[in-house]
Amino acid sequence: MCAVAKSRKSAPEGGSPGPSGRSSGRPSGFALLLFAWLGVMAVCSTWLYVAEHGYNKALDQPFDALWWGVVTLTTVGYGDVTPITTEGRIAAMALMLLDIGLFGAITTTITSYSRWEPVRTRQRSSR
Repeated sequence: MCAVAKSRKSAPEGGSPGPSGRSSGRPSGFALLLFAWLGVMAVCSTWLYVAEHGYNKALDQPFDALWWGVVTLTTVGYGDVTPITTEGRIAAMALMLLDIGLFGAITTTITSYSRWEPVRTRQRSSR
C-alpha cells in the first residue's frame, strides 16, 4: 500500500501535472473555468446593479445584484429580482448565454477526468 501511495504523482494545489507528472506551475483547466464562471457572474451582477440601482426597488444594495447573479447562474430563478431596464436585461442575457457555455465546459471537463476503458468483446472463432 505504501508503494502505491508513493508511486502516485499528483500536482500540488494550483497546478496541473505535466507530461512527467510534475506540476507545470499553471492552474488547471478546471480551475480556470471555475474562475471564469465566477468572474462572469461578478461582472454581470455588477453591470446589473449599476444599470438598475435607482430604478428597480428589488436592487437596493450590491448584495441584491449578487443574489440575482447566483440565482441566475445556478438556474434556480426565484423571480424575486428581475431586470426592468434595457441595460439590466442585456446584462441578464449575457449572464444566461455565457452561463450555458461555461456550464457545459465545466461539465465536459469533469467528465473527461474519468477514464473509460473500452469494453472488449469476445471474438468468436469462425468454423
